[in-house]
Amino acid sequence: MTDVRSEILSAYCRLARCRGDWVRIAELRQQLAHLGHDLVTAELRAMELDRVAHLVPQANQKVLTATDHAAAVRIGMDRCHLMSIP
Repeated sequence: MTDVRSEILSAYCRLARCRGDWVRIAELRQQLAHLGHDLVTAELRAMELDRVAHLVPQANQKVLTATDHAAAVRIGMDRCHLMSIP
């Protein structure tokens, strides 16, 4: 496991009440700002590909802030704003 992945997993655990909860990627990025946007994006994509995490778009796009839009991770044609670890 990469150091970046372990930091993402630790940040997720701090934000989620329990495993499987959905966490805003914007909040996750705030805790991982020291890693840089591109590095976190690459690892989140890898985690989705490895099925370690699920990334999905926010269903209600009206609730998204500018921060949410900037933090989104593109997976295929979707801009994902939420992450869960099953």
